[in-house]
Amino acid sequence: AHHPGIVCPAGTLLDDRGNICELKAGPDVCVRCCSIQRVGGTVRGQLLASVPDPVSRLAVSWADTSGKVGFVARALTFPLAVRASLKGKAELQQATPLWVAPSRAIANYLVLNGVDRSRIAVVPHGILPFEKTTLQPFSGRPVRFGYFGTLNRPKGIEVLLEAFGALPGEVRAELHIFGVAQNLWEREAFGQWLAGCHRKGDVRLHGRVGPEELSRAYAGVDVLVLPSIYLEVFGLVVLEAFSAGRPVIVTNSGGPEELVREGVDGLIVRRNDPVALAEALMGLASDPARIVRLAEGIRPVRTIEEHLDQLLPIYERAIREAPRSPSLVPGGAEPQATGS
Repeated sequence: AHHPGIVCPAGTLLDDRGNICELKAGPDVCVRCCSIQRVGGTVRGQLLASVPDPVSRLAVSWADTSGKVGFVARALTFPLAVRASLKGKAELQQATPLWVAPSRAIANYLVLNGVDRSRIAVVPHGILPFEKTTLQPFSGRPVRFGYFGTLNRPKGIEVLLEAFGALPGEVRAELHIFGVAQNLWEREAFGQWLAGCHRKGDVRLHGRVGPEELSRAYAGVDVLVLPSIYLEVFGLVVLEAFSAGRPVIVTNSGGPEELVREGVDGLIVRRNDPVALAEALMGLASDPARIVRLAEGIRPVRTIEEHLDQLLPIYERAIREAPRSPSLVPGGAEPQATGS
């Protein structure tokens, strides 16, 4: 279960008000929520959610037409698509005998949606650690905050830019952004958020960073900031930063807060709260010695070998407990040798 889309048809577990959803997935909840997010308005979304399935099915045959009629037809198919997604997820959740969850956060959502907790193994990820580097002396230079990830709203980049822009001008700080938007509307939104940042002159855009460049990128920042507003299933960048010797600021968004020891190797702030995030940024930028203390509190990260050591017995259990039945084969027939 490596993504919130395993239970949420919207893919983020964010409701139409931007809060992490705490409800069990189902047509009564999700069709309305997804429709509102789809059309960008409560009234229009509620109208779309009320479209009955027969109308949605009829609209499928119109969906390939061009122009305004084509757009309307595609919109009318949306409630049916959400219901189909929910049905598929429910069937998957009930049919899967064993789940691996990288965090307690996503494990709890599986339980909320009907998966027995005894069928879930919580196995945090491991990584190939980066080279650990010492923080450069802070005398005469700005504190460098780093963001690594997609430039979109669920990842909280909008909140981060607002929080960073709220820092007083005399505070010496830079924000280094590593990542790109995934589509045209995300690029346009990011451009608007950046333009509205009162300290955009202190923002450095580095674009996409390849795996071979990541270690050097982490060495070039002092603190990682992961400002997610949606449910993060894990938060690999936290382990990456720790392995490089860099403390972190994360939000209470699921997986990342399970990795951070507040005040020891990082800070945890309220999600979707630019004021709280600005206070955390300000606290570290005005007291770089605290960054050094947090870096000294970082423990060795979980390695990929340790991850594998825990994962292999789970796969062995899944094989051992798997039902031996022709029903597992499509059509109910036993597999036949092909001779190849």
